[in-house]
Amino acid sequence: LCGDHRVLGEINDGSLDGMVLNGVLEWVPEMADGEPRAAQVGFLRECRRILRPDGWIYIGIENRWGYRYFMDRRDEHSELMYSTLLPRSLANVYSKIVKKKPYRTYTYSPRECRALLAEAGFPASVIYGVLPDYRSFSELRSLDTPGRVSGAGRVLGITKPWKQRVVEAPAFFKRCVPSLGIVGHASTATTRPVWLEDFKSA
Repeated sequence: LCGDHRVLGEINDGSLDGMVLNGVLEWVPEMADGEPRAAQVGFLRECRRILRPDGWIYIGIENRWGYRYFMDRRDEHSELMYSTLLPRSLANVYSKIVKKKPYRTYTYSPRECRALLAEAGFPASVIYGVLPDYRSFSELRSLDTPGRVSGAGRVLGITKPWKQRVVEAPAFFKRCVPSLGIVGHASTATTRPVWLEDFKSA
């Protein structure tokens, strides 16, 4: 689904069982006026409108605090180093100076994703770490795993054992996994969409 409000406006209320936004939400502000987060909330409210009462939405997106952004990874959208880690106002100044345009492609931490969906009318959400990447993934790992996230480092392409141990530590994985898969529910039920069953981790 593209991030254009006008496309959603042509769909009747309560028409769909579910929606998939994979690599879409961060680009919504580029197709809308106003403050970027407000544009994203407005778009998600339109998504909620066209879902049935027991419908769901799946969002695949980069984690704003993904560990690679602390190292050598540029933000895929702004092409700037460390822009996702900065306060939005500073990222905006940074982008205007370097790229000659405002910073509008907002991504979020897991906690921020949950708040964004709640504001848009999704009372329940479940968030997964998507491995190896939200664009093409083979596994979903719960961010609420109490113990070590076994094998996650290997799936992420990390070869050194000590680095694998760091990434697989539950506190680190929960906050700094590179990609997120968020399932927002139109009701308080949190039944996992059937198609996601193919990506359960071992």
